[in-house]
Amino acid sequence: MARKIRLAVMSGTRDIRGKATAVDTYRGMQDYWLRQFDNVIYDKPDYIVLPESCDRVLDIDESMMLEYHELRQQKTVDFFSGLAREFGSGIVFNANIDNRNTSFAVKENGEIAGIYNKVFPMTTEMYEGIVPGKEAVVFEYGRIKRAGFAICFDLNFNELMNEYAALKPEVMFFSSMYHGGLVQKTWAYSTRSFFVSSICGRESAVTAPNGRVVARSTNYTDFCIADINLDSELIHLDFNREKFGDIKKKYGEGVIIDDIGYLGSALISCELTDKSMDDIVAEFELIRLDDYFDFARSERKKYL
Repeated sequence: MARKIRLAVMSGTRDIRGKATAVDTYRGMQDYWLRQFDNVIYDKPDYIVLPESCDRVLDIDESMMLEYHELRQQKTVDFFSGLAREFGSGIVFNANIDNRNTSFAVKENGEIAGIYNKVFPMTTEMYEGIVPGKEAVVFEYGRIKRAGFAICFDLNFNELMNEYAALKPEVMFFSSMYHGGLVQKTWAYSTRSFFVSSICGRESAVTAPNGRVVARSTNYTDFCIADINLDSELIHLDFNREKFGDIKKKYGEGVIIDDIGYLGSALISCELTDKSMDDIVAEFELIRLDDYFDFARSERKKYL
């Protein structure tokens, strides 16, 4: 059955500036995000995703740094939890809390659904006291059965990507200063997930598991809205392609087959209300992508 969610992905910018006092500066940061949320809340997103260090401020006087840091420690989680309750949307945000670079997923009732500590901080972060996290994290998040996180520099490490691939997330939330370019698509495909990238001051996007960019922010608009269907599967074309016509003949627009080209596989989504992708796979004896690769591995051994 179709399992659709609406995502609002925010880029934010580096224009949160320091004020006369630490308290005023913190209020200025809160006001900034309230203005940014005003751009997306009327679309009623299920989830709002923010970039890395969204409570960081530029140009703050050095004499106020310690007090501002303490305010962040004490108030940031409660602030975004309160906004989740106010707007009725889940919020994914990132902040430095207790010497960790941490991403939080807050449910629409303000409760925390998932917490992830950046596994691969930059060396400069560690020199400044940030302690690395230990492992990938996957958690249930509303209609998302398995959600995961990555943060900035994490994107460069295949061992973390492979750890996530084994956990089979449906959605990966990526909050970052660093964009990652083509690596975002690599993560989406390799983890078989919708990859949601919220990049501070740069293009943010939602990338499907087949590498198609579903939505992106622009140089004019620093947010994007995406509707995605989580009841989907990557299906290799081998031994399956000849069945696609029969699927469309029977179910028409109730099943969407997206062949992006050159990949050798298609992302198939079930839009039906009385059937799921599991039902479609079983009915037409489709071979899921990972099952096909496992089959190819086993066949290879016969010829060694």
